[in-house]
Amino acid sequence: MLPSDLVDKYEGMEGWKRLEFDLAVLGEIHDQIKESTEDSKNKSGAAMEARKRQRKRRLDDDMISGEEMLAILKKQGISRDKGE
Repeated sequence: MLPSDLVDKYEGMEGWKRLEFDLAVLGEIHDQIKESTEDSKNKSGAAMEARKRQRKRRLDDDMISGEEMLAILKKQGISRDKGE
């Protein structure tokens, strides 16, 4: 983004409203990053690793196996065995 793009975006009364909105959103994002950073500083590495493993297990539980996917595709008539 070039400075001239910013002038075009924020020019006039409507531009002022856009600037205020963008700054409010930026402030909210900053606050959320700051809070999450402070939270992570207060936790041990072991606790962070445990949360990481828990997230991975949750993702693994939500996924279906290759056999299940193949059965679904066969049922829909999308996939055939190599012998067919």
